[in-house]
Amino acid sequence: MLRNILGLIVGVFMCGMPALLKAQSAGTVSGVVRDASTKETLPFATVVIQENQKGTTTDHNGRYLLTFPRQGKYTLVISYMGYDPATKEVEVLSKGNVSLNVSLVSSDHILQEIEITAQAQGQAAAINQQINSNTIVNVVSRDKIQDLPDQNAAEAVGRLPGVAVQRSGGEATKVAVRGLSPRFNSITVNGERLPGASDNDRSVDLSLISPDQLQGIEVFKALTPDRDADAVGGSVNFVTRNAESGFSGDLRLETGYNSQVGEFGQYRGNIGLDDRFFDDKLGILWTANFQRANRSSQFFNSAWDVGSEGVNGGDLETIIVDLNLGDIYETRDRYGSSFNIDYRFNDRHEVILNTGINFLDRDELRRRRRYRVENAYQEYDIRHRIINETLLSNTLRGTHQFGNLNLFWRGSYISSTASNPQHIRSRFRETGAFFGSFDQTDLNSIPPDARNNFGDAFLLSSEFEDIDAKETNTTFQFDLTYDLPSTGNFNGYLKAGGKIRDNRKEVDVSVLSSRPIGVGTDVDSVAKATGEFLVDDNDRILMANFLDPFELESFLNGSFVFEPWISNQASRDFAFRFRDYFLANPEFDLQDYFASETIYSTYAMTELHFKRKLMIMGGVRLEHTVTSYQGRSGIPRVRDGFEPSIDFQDTVGTNSYTEILPMVHLRYKVTDWFDIRVAATKSLSRPIYTNLVPFLKVVPFDNIVERGDPNLLHTSVWNYDLFLSFYNKYGLFTIGAFYKELENIDFLRRTISTDQATPSFIETRPENAPGISTVQGVEVDLQTNMNFMPGVLKGMLVSLNMAFISSETFYPTFNTFRNPDPPFDLVVEEGTRPGPVIGQPDFVANATLGYEKGGFSWRLSMQTQRRIFLAVGSAPPVDIFGEPFVRWDMSVSQKVTKKLRVTWNFNNISNMPEIGAVGNKISEERFFGWTTDLGLRYKF
Repeated sequence: MLRNILGLIVGVFMCGMPALLKAQSAGTVSGVVRDASTKETLPFATVVIQENQKGTTTDHNGRYLLTFPRQGKYTLVISYMGYDPATKEVEVLSKGNVSLNVSLVSSDHILQEIEITAQAQGQAAAINQQINSNTIVNVVSRDKIQDLPDQNAAEAVGRLPGVAVQRSGGEATKVAVRGLSPRFNSITVNGERLPGASDNDRSVDLSLISPDQLQGIEVFKALTPDRDADAVGGSVNFVTRNAESGFSGDLRLETGYNSQVGEFGQYRGNIGLDDRFFDDKLGILWTANFQRANRSSQFFNSAWDVGSEGVNGGDLETIIVDLNLGDIYETRDRYGSSFNIDYRFNDRHEVILNTGINFLDRDELRRRRRYRVENAYQEYDIRHRIINETLLSNTLRGTHQFGNLNLFWRGSYISSTASNPQHIRSRFRETGAFFGSFDQTDLNSIPPDARNNFGDAFLLSSEFEDIDAKETNTTFQFDLTYDLPSTGNFNGYLKAGGKIRDNRKEVDVSVLSSRPIGVGTDVDSVAKATGEFLVDDNDRILMANFLDPFELESFLNGSFVFEPWISNQASRDFAFRFRDYFLANPEFDLQDYFASETIYSTYAMTELHFKRKLMIMGGVRLEHTVTSYQGRSGIPRVRDGFEPSIDFQDTVGTNSYTEILPMVHLRYKVTDWFDIRVAATKSLSRPIYTNLVPFLKVVPFDNIVERGDPNLLHTSVWNYDLFLSFYNKYGLFTIGAFYKELENIDFLRRTISTDQATPSFIETRPENAPGISTVQGVEVDLQTNMNFMPGVLKGMLVSLNMAFISSETFYPTFNTFRNPDPPFDLVVEEGTRPGPVIGQPDFVANATLGYEKGGFSWRLSMQTQRRIFLAVGSAPPVDIFGEPFVRWDMSVSQKVTKKLRVTWNFNNISNMPEIGAVGNKISEERFFGWTTDLGLRYKF
């Protein structure tokens, strides 16, 4: 099969070579389309040859290139929504190029008493790209990215229709598209897939990406055959900037305040410089950015389970088994740089090098108090960890035109790493910690019943943890496009190509502990011998040695009392002082793995236009996947006194499979202001790495068995879309519906082990869900300006989008009971129950109201989403959800001079908390406070 795939890729290329060699160099016309008043380039303007209706759109930098079949005089029609169309006569010579730059004038309704502004241009750019695209796409333009108060790329993506954000530390880090969790979406930069830095997932932390590096953001909702097929919810593509004609620069500096910790010290800055040389042939662009953000928070969370009455057949009563209170002080430093260089040999040949590096350094100090109700003890812990994440991207690509034949090629190396070099945790325990009179169904009754005998709490363990994860993607691809002969009623192209993508993932976990896998070391006795530590009657080191007199004035707005305050310095000093006596905890070594995936793909497609009314795009993509996973299996043991060990056995699993993925798109322009789009596409999703690694972990002390399955099936998905778009010079309105059928979606099943070596152990293993899972929804999007209105309304812009989503899949259930008849053995009943897909909210909405006039700009933004399903519990009453929220942000700026602008951002105005629930019980609440930033932006 591998030979067949490689042969097909080579065959596609060889078939295109004769046409490439024989292609005649026809005449071309190229240029840049700009705004007549601001001189800003206009991306995705339409340029059409009137004689044969062949057309193109300008790129992100406003550039276009048209090829003509023969020399002669032609008429070009250049149009852009919100601007008067322009008609230009041009004479084309054989084998020559004509340069034609065009300036478009805004329509009269904009020019009346109002200046062309950044918000209006950003909205127009996004609308033009969406209506000129032949697939279903949503866009955030560069102007809008610069104008929004978003701290990272995930925040900007979250403002698009059907996109829900997942937050960490109060900022968006990942996105769920159309109700599907981040693992079901692809994240790309200039079309190249980004690897994830997580140690177990494929999703990408978007907080690594600075919006200052971007030219635009595209979210493709329906795939085409020339794109990677592993995107079910959508494909998010970040487009980086390229140099424009003439030297220019952009400098931004901001500083701010965080209300959660009541301190200044937040700052953000970026600089961008670009220029073109040698008659605009060589372009160089350099950007650098830095940011420090305080992401401190206070939280409580709780764990619930089904009570004994539910287990015995009565109503499913839920009870509290664990309550946690926590205080986190965290700073995040984000910094990076990008360097783009492009060389245009002429208008037919161009080579571009994009390289960039981004860093995210997190310094987090967490104190936590745990009410372990189920075990009748309390625990107090302090954790200090520093997490370093790095994203390195290098891409070299080229485009070449030989008459009607176009060649595109690209090679890239992208790596994502995450390390946790200084993770130190100390945990203390107080036994017999409750009076025993509390109501286990009432959250507020737990803390009052605690004994709070802090003097009896002892050091349970001190640990060093080190996690290193690295994922790399190496790719090479090529595409050949042949423009079909055009007439006044027909034009189109044929396209084919191939790609090889090699993914590598490596995770290494190591833990040194004073108490590995439930056994002790001689740390306590060595520390006692110094005479410096208070100990209890069992010679255990007491928590009193680690306390700080600091008292927290208010915790969660007075809802709970948080004490005692453990000293981070004392915890770190103890760990480093006695580190030589710590022992390796081999249980964590079972989490090490190496994964290799090589994906060979090829495709063929066509796009046909009839009278510029009907567009038909169809084709098929073939992807062949070869995988190899290396893991470990073992059982923790205690030998030679306290020395823990594991009899490790390396395990290897391999697999390969092929998917044939047909896709078809239709677009029909009913009028100049209304079109209908229909798409039916097939895509796939590969399981997360840790589910595919052939590991086996058996922990006798906890009666736990965990395992992976390299033969787990990938998810195959049919996607159906129907969208209606209405547009004119006042804006865009779209309404559409989508429906997805997912086969072999995977999940983790938790049941009683059937392995004879581990009877009655709780086993967790991945499985494919039976039947077909479905996701369906409706999306509505409105983008408009109010410049046609009189008085104060002139200068206002409105954006509003909503998505209504529902889904159904199947989750495992199991029930155990003793056989009433001899031999009275344990009987396990396994089944499934329906539920929504993990990550799916029922409703997502974004609204933005903007106003611009006389150099003043104001924007108020709102994001809201209803309950989101996060995890499946042992029964519906203990399923885990994220509760609804509404978040408000505001951005204000004023132009001081032609080049200088003052900006002010106010984020999370209402101090929106993040709230979680188990069933219908509130289980978690986190407060991050509001932030405000004041800055200067200078463009030159």
